[in-house]
Formats: sequence, structure tokens, C-alpha cells
Amino acid sequence: MVDEADSKSVAADPASRFESGEGHLITKSGDILKQIQDEWEAAKAQLANLRVAVEQAERLAQLRLGMTSSDKAREEAYRRLGSAVWGQIKSGRTQLASCQEEQNALSKLEGRMSDQMKELMDILKEGENMIKHIRPPVPPKPK
Repeated sequence: MVDEADSKSVAADPASRFESGEGHLITKSGDILKQIQDEWEAAKAQLANLRVAVEQAERLAQLRLGMTSSDKAREEAYRRLGSAVWGQIKSGRTQLASCQEEQNALSKLEGRMSDQMKELMDILKEGENMIKHIRPPVPPKPK
């Protein structure tokens, strides 16, 4: 039977447990605690590395977005410039002798596109007329 005084002294002084042969529990606990601390430090280091990688990815994404918006702005500026120059050429206020072949090709293309648009509108009007003749009139709903 265990004496109460002995159990109180063991609880008060853990070193006495080591001396009494129960030391393997303490060393195992110490090993486990050290292993947990090592894993915690490794996880913190991994988290720090991930944070750096995420911040770099965010900076790259912001740069790409900035480049994309800059590209769009540049394309829009070129489009406006081209429209302005083409407007000047069409009105006869500007002549670009070095681009005469391109000007003629563009004029022909615009003419073809206009003809196609007229054809399309005619077809749509014919379709509307056919629908009007095929579909019976809908009587008004009684109120």
C-alpha cells in the first residue's frame, strides 16, 4: 500500500519520480514537447515563406493588371487616332500619298460592308413581313 506522505512528496517534487524509476515518462514527454516545438517552428517558417510567395504573386498580378489596362488605353488611343486620320482623309482635308493603296483598300472594304449591311436589313424586313402574314392576329384580351 502507498503511503499518503510518499504520494504527496512525489507530486510535489517531480524529480523524485525520476529517482523512483518513473523517469522514462518525463523524458518521453520532453522528447514529445521538443518535437512539437520543432514542428511549430517549421510550420512558422513555412508560413513565412508562403506569405512572401503570396505577396510576390499579388505584386505580379497588380503589374499584369496595370499592363493590361495600359495596353487597352494604348489600343484605344491608336483607334481614336486612326479614326481621326481616316475622317480627315475621307473628307479630303488630308492626303497621305505613301498610304494611297491602303486608303483605296479601306474605301472598297467600307463600300462592301455598307452593301452587306443593306442586304441584311432587307432580309430582316422581308422576315418581319412574312411573320406578319403568317401569324394570325392576336385578339385583344378582355379586361
